[in-house]
Amino acid sequence: MKGPKFKDGGEPKQWWLTKETILVRKGDQIRVVSFDLLSDENRMEWIKKVMDMAEWLVNYYEWEKREGKRKSAHDETHMLNVAKAAAEYVKYKKPRGHGRILSLATLAGLTHDLVRAPKEVNRELGTSDGYITAEVLRYLHDGKVKNPKLLETVKEIVEKNYKLGQLGKFLQKFEKKNIEIVARVIERNEGKVEDILREVEGLDNEMEKLVSLALMYADKGVEGIGPRVVYRRAAFVSGERFFKGDLQNLKENLEKVLGKEVSEEEAMVAAFVFESFRRIFSSKSLDALPDDEMWKKVKESRDFEMDVFKGLAGWLMDRWGVRDYEELLEIAKKAQYPVLHDKDYPKVKEQLKKVDEKRPQANEDAVHMVLAIAYGEFQPEKSIEHLKQVKDPRYSSLAKTSTPAAKEELLREIKNNLVAKMM
Repeated sequence: MKGPKFKDGGEPKQWWLTKETILVRKGDQIRVVSFDLLSDENRMEWIKKVMDMAEWLVNYYEWEKREGKRKSAHDETHMLNVAKAAAEYVKYKKPRGHGRILSLATLAGLTHDLVRAPKEVNRELGTSDGYITAEVLRYLHDGKVKNPKLLETVKEIVEKNYKLGQLGKFLQKFEKKNIEIVARVIERNEGKVEDILREVEGLDNEMEKLVSLALMYADKGVEGIGPRVVYRRAAFVSGERFFKGDLQNLKENLEKVLGKEVSEEEAMVAAFVFESFRRIFSSKSLDALPDDEMWKKVKESRDFEMDVFKGLAGWLMDRWGVRDYEELLEIAKKAQYPVLHDKDYPKVKEQLKKVDEKRPQANEDAVHMVLAIAYGEFQPEKSIEHLKQVKDPRYSSLAKTSTPAAKEELLREIKNNLVAKMM
């Protein structure tokens, strides 16, 4: 690598480059050079470091999907969307400079769902996917983990997945302190919005604080509320968890509660509605969200998610003879829907009282869209059948969002964000 150059054309006679620091000798003093003073040539090397890792991760996630190890809800499109939105949040909060913060926010977005299982695990156990992902990042960087109890789990994950070990060569280009920031941010992101905001408030590290807020905005806001979460909830909850995960007994449980036969489609739609009870009315209530301009746009997108939820709930009420949301919620509880804990139930019940329509209209388009997405990875022929029956273009277009062209465009936008911030 050539020596560092500065915007004014100067070039130090002596310099030392560590992974993320440039030291230069000026007279008898050695000082750290501000990243923002480097020439375009040096900054492009930093951008290349991030983009090389981004492109490798996209290929890795695509390979996992081909091997049946990763489903649409947490695929490369989701990861790219989160990385892009996290970078945009940093740019909103820090419009000038701060290229390193943007880089770490991008990396957090690209890796936050590195390890995923087709189930939901209570965060308090410290063994949910976010915690394991954080430990995998630490282990691949320097062979160490923070929680010794997870060491064997992490080793097993890396040993069983020969490709995952290759990520280490990219992580090792970053200093330990910055990989640790990304790891802690991913762990913190396992909590609810109000918990994250409370934890972030007590941080002294401004870089970690902003990266954490950026990931929360991107994952729980842009990808967690509105059209994108409808797609992801259908793919993950009504699809992956229903066919391969912890919801495989939901149909049988519903039949015991209702005392009659329940179709597969009804059980899949019920999975979406039951998860929406918790996500919309408890863990992702708009009341807990920040009020800045970026979050205001996210809040506005909740209308689409609510329309789909109401349309599906109304469809189930018609088919099961259910009178209102409260009765439907009771069915979810009796069917032992996972993670609808007792602490969530009272809050959901209270929030449902604020919904104007007690018995919403069924929306066949919404039903067919959710089923088209949910069946996509498991029974493609049924997915196509349901997609053909969707008449509303808003719904049919959402079911087709994970295309190669869309992913290429996201990669370009991520690079453009880095270039714009660092140049």
